[in-house]
Amino acid sequence: MELQSSPAPQPGELGHRFAAIDVGSNALRLLFMQVLDEDGEPCFRKVSLFRMPLRLGTEAFISGQLSAATAERLVNSLKAFRLLMEAWQPLRWRACATSALRSLANADELARQIREDAGLDLELITGSEEAHILLANAGQAGLDQAGNYLYTDVGGGSTELTLLVPGRAAQSRSFPVGTVRLLTERTDPGVWQEMAQWLREHRPRGPVITIGSGGNINKLVSLVGLKPDHSLSQLRIQRQLERISGLTVSQRIRQLGLRPDRADVLPHALRIYLFVMQTARSTWMQVPQAGLADGLIRQLYHEWANSRQS
Repeated sequence: MELQSSPAPQPGELGHRFAAIDVGSNALRLLFMQVLDEDGEPCFRKVSLFRMPLRLGTEAFISGQLSAATAERLVNSLKAFRLLMEAWQPLRWRACATSALRSLANADELARQIREDAGLDLELITGSEEAHILLANAGQAGLDQAGNYLYTDVGGGSTELTLLVPGRAAQSRSFPVGTVRLLTERTDPGVWQEMAQWLREHRPRGPVITIGSGGNINKLVSLVGLKPDHSLSQLRIQRQLERISGLTVSQRIRQLGLRPDRADVLPHALRIYLFVMQTARSTWMQVPQAGLADGLIRQLYHEWANSRQS
């Protein structure tokens, strides 16, 4: 989508501005990114990331609706995001909502309220659409074309899995298991069995490298001081889970410097990652630190670039 007024280039500025909004189960995010296009090779650079710690999943997964107070906070947050975009003037933008909002009984009515009050067209995307958008980040991960990869994005309300195997079409599946669902005990036990069955049916014979996506795995990377070109072993994730689980939420905040809304869900996220890796027989994980908003901007850029050529 485009803003009503055309973006004015800044003096000496290179590249093009894009923006994306991700309304998740645990937080809202607004990402500003600049794309430099030289010789047909786009270079994506993050400019700013704004995060609003608004946990929609707690109410959405328990009652299937948001309270008036939470809905008001959501609308006000998106109003602020809209004003920031008006100030920054991206060439194109897109706003998407995932598991929490799509589980609401009045999701369409809420989207209409957001359109009227915040001036944003918020798309309620499906789990398969979410997995497809996340796959747009594959180029950032620097994947070996001959390797087997399992994209694993763990959010507050769902986990998206995409298996990339040479010579096969990408296999994707979304499962309703996430950190906020586990925290609020709103996960059907049968989901774990469904996820395990899907992984066993589709995993290849050879080794599989997991590509971890999501705010929790990004936080673990910073906690352990992982370098950009290094990988996390399954054993290291297990040891970190044991270490973090041995602390109270208050201790995680004080000793590890975690935000309150990260401190209570991080162990749940690591359990999901470990379950996926163990079932897929994957011993290593790469973490490109790119999420849904990154994928949205990559899609927006390629759509815009293609429109210029047609």
